[in-house]
Amino acid sequence: MTIDSTDEPDPALLGRVFRRLRQHRKLSVVQVAEALGMPPRTYTNLEAGNARIHFERIKRFAAFADVDPVAMQTSTMFGSDAMAMACCDNKLMMINLLSMEELFDELGDGIGDLDSRTIIAGFDQLKAGLIAAARKPDPFAENWTASKRSSVVAWGISIKSLLSRKNRPPP
Repeated sequence: MTIDSTDEPDPALLGRVFRRLRQHRKLSVVQVAEALGMPPRTYTNLEAGNARIHFERIKRFAAFADVDPVAMQTSTMFGSDAMAMACCDNKLMMINLLSMEELFDELGDGIGDLDSRTIIAGFDQLKAGLIAAARKPDPFAENWTASKRSSVVAWGISIKSLLSRKNRPPP
């Protein structure tokens, strides 16, 4: 995957993201259209790539379908629906955004004082840790999620989904 430099998200790609996530969650066009407050035909046009989609609509869809809104948006930058599909259950991109918000809350303008090499090294460590965790889950996620409950709820994402299925460490 490479990051696409286009200024505006591709409506056809974003429509495909909506469709694949809807199908993954086994939701009907009518159910989603109703949840988004639009006629089914309008929603069908959205999935077909015939409509501009604003982030507020992505957030409403994500809350209804219980998927990661940030990964949906990020998928358009990568030019593929793969990110949205990979993160729909674990909410990786939303968690990343919330963590960056915490970093900013802690450092404020001091973020600008961080050296690029330090940032790269930090993300390399994070990436290595996530790769290791993907191979052997860590119960830390449950404690982190519990402490972020209000932020996660504000995004309209269920806590249950963050701790469900493949996200829960084995007993």
